[in-house]
Amino acid sequence: RLLERVPMPNAQTQAVALKVVLDQAIWTPPSILAFYTWMAFHLDGLPLQSGVDRAKNMLWPTLQVNWPFWGGVQALTFSVVPQPWRVAWISVVHVFWNAFLSSMNQSARASQPATVVTATHAVHRQSEDSDTKSEI
Repeated sequence: RLLERVPMPNAQTQAVALKVVLDQAIWTPPSILAFYTWMAFHLDGLPLQSGVDRAKNMLWPTLQVNWPFWGGVQALTFSVVPQPWRVAWISVVHVFWNAFLSSMNQSARASQPATVVTATHAVHRQSEDSDTKSEI
């Protein structure tokens, strides 16, 4: 709804194009960087710098898919989908986008050096072992 308040050109097509460009330029890069950093740091247990490195490495390949995909989705959203239905529409599309991001993240995990992955699993295994011992 924030983009609804931004002054737009009079022509409908120009207004839709401006909304799409603003959405993709302002929101997309930081959200992709945050996704990959969080996945590596929090869920994979890697050091924060490893998460930042993964995010930097994955940003461009992800944007190459993101911009045409979300550009089309947002063009439809701002031109065809009635405003009361936009959140529901984007939520449904986001399910598929999240599946794609997860597959990209899995590819990044698989391409990491084995020593980093092994160290991460060792930390998780030690934690699991101590949890098991405390239950006994």
